[in-house]
Parts: sequence; C-alpha cells; structure tokens
Amino acid sequence: MYLISSRTNRLLYLIIVLMISISAIAQSSDKNYVQTKTFLDDAGTTFLRHIDYYDELGVVSETVDVGLNTTQTPILSRTTYTTQLKPYQQWAPVPVTGLDFLSEMAVLTVVRATYTDVLAYNENEYGDFQELTSTRKPGDAWEGDQGTPT
Repeated sequence: MYLISSRTNRLLYLIIVLMISISAIAQSSDKNYVQTKTFLDDAGTTFLRHIDYYDELGVVSETVDVGLNTTQTPILSRTTYTTQLKPYQQWAPVPVTGLDFLSEMAVLTVVRATYTDVLAYNENEYGDFQELTSTRKPGDAWEGDQGTPT
C-alpha cells in the first residue's frame, strides 16, 4: 500500500522540476539577436552562420557572419542610425575573434587596428524631409569630399 498516491507523486515531481532553474548561455546576455544557419551540405556539417544583434528600438545594429571566408573567421559589421532610424554610419566589416556583441568603442578599436583609419565608415546625410542628400566615402583620404546619393 502506498502512503502517497501516484497522482501526488507526479505533482511533487512537477513542482521540483519547475523549481529547478536552467541557465542558458547565449552570444549576448543583454542584447536580442537572431541567429540564422544556412546549411551547405545534406549532412549539416558545413554551414554559414549569420547573427543579427538588435538595439533597444528593435533595429539591427550589428551583424556577425561566419563562413564567408576560407579561415572561418567571424566578420563583424556595424550600423548606427539617426533619430529617425535611417542608416547614418555603416562601418567597414572587420574580423573578430568571437560571436559576441561588441560595444561601439570595441568596434572602433578593432576597426582602427584593422584599417589604421579612424574614418572607416560610410556616413549618410539627410535633408529636411529625411531624403538622402549625400554619402561620405570611408577613409581619412576622402575627408571633406562629399559623395552623391546612392
């Protein structure tokens, strides 16, 4: 004869399972992201990985791609936006060591080390009606030279 019914045992097990905390490790603990894998073979052993990191407004601020080069080095691209959510600065892609989200200062450090240039980004300017008026080319050599809308 059982002291506790099987229904009570199931309830106790359920309570114990619900009380156990499960921790998950992600690329970023404070940024939302979407990771996409594109498989290149039927076995699923080789694939391209693309990670979009979103800012507080739900806009993609940083992307990391793995598998686009022969060394499988992650490539990071960063975009900053105006207050009207139009692309303002589009940083040149740089190789990074991990898949984590990088702060703006960390990206700037990697860009400077890679390109030895502080202005390694396209910069868009917008008019009064939020239309694209000009695009500045990346690099110190183009400083002051205004491009045309693209």
